[in-house]
Amino acid sequence: MRGGEAYYCVTLTLQNRDGKYRPVWYPYHADQFGPWGSNWPVDAEVPINRWFCMEIMVKLNTPGQRNGEIRVWQDGAEVFRHTQLPIRKADSVKIRSVHDQCRIDSRRFTGSTRFWVDNLVVASAYMRRNSQHPRNMPGSVVK
Repeated sequence: MRGGEAYYCVTLTLQNRDGKYRPVWYPYHADQFGPWGSNWPVDAEVPINRWFCMEIMVKLNTPGQRNGEIRVWQDGAEVFRHTQLPIRKADSVKIRSVHDQCRIDSRRFTGSTRFWVDNLVVASAYMRRNSQHPRNMPGSVVK
């Protein structure tokens, strides 16, 4: 069964590309070819040893229309946008859960692969980030 028919899944993974952490979307969607999801690179590098803000938006499409979206912002700058996406085919396919996981691909990274996640928010509308909080200041050092 292909994505969008009875389910969908949108996963943001971290991959070792050129020895750096780089996010890649791995979605199952109604336009995919075959049983596996797509791989869509995000034009960003995950910073090392500093706090940063990554905001993710997934908007389901209206069944039969190409109006779904997947977007990513890093430290307030948009680094990925895929629009006109048919994520699902049936109205019964809805957002039923959100999983907080860190998946790193099988290519080895050098050094530590420890990640700290803070201020995780799931919302149905955009929530403005608190830019005055020290951890939300781009470039502040992890202590």
